[in-house]
Amino acid sequence: MSWTPLDDGLLTSTLLAEGPVPVAVWALILASADRYGVSKLQPTAAASLLRISDDEARKAFEVLQGEDTWSRNEAHHGKRIIKTEEGYWAIVSYEKYRKMASKQMAAERQRKYEERKRAADASKANGKEQEVENDDDEF
Repeated sequence: MSWTPLDDGLLTSTLLAEGPVPVAVWALILASADRYGVSKLQPTAAASLLRISDDEARKAFEVLQGEDTWSRNEAHHGKRIIKTEEGYWAIVSYEKYRKMASKQMAAERQRKYEERKRAADASKANGKEQEVENDDDEF
């Protein structure tokens, strides 16, 4: 199963001006993306999951495929998704945001490791030896 983090930039995205349905569909596409940033979600499935009409879902997919001149992401003229030859949806900025999230998670793991190591070193200095735990499973 794949995992896709949401960037807080969504909270100030120009997509919000399109209403709640495109935002909800966008979240579903992100959640259903594989590790390569491709989603197999189709408008009818999105409609069913969101309890909206097929027409509303199709319109949301059109918004996500459309150019956004105000988008911060200039790749593909602000388009969020592009239809693949197989009929799936490639998320345009997937790799960029995946890398950003990976760097943030690595920095957090390193910070926690150093914190545990300092605590263990302090214990050793006080004559109490303590094992440094590894909780990398948090992410």
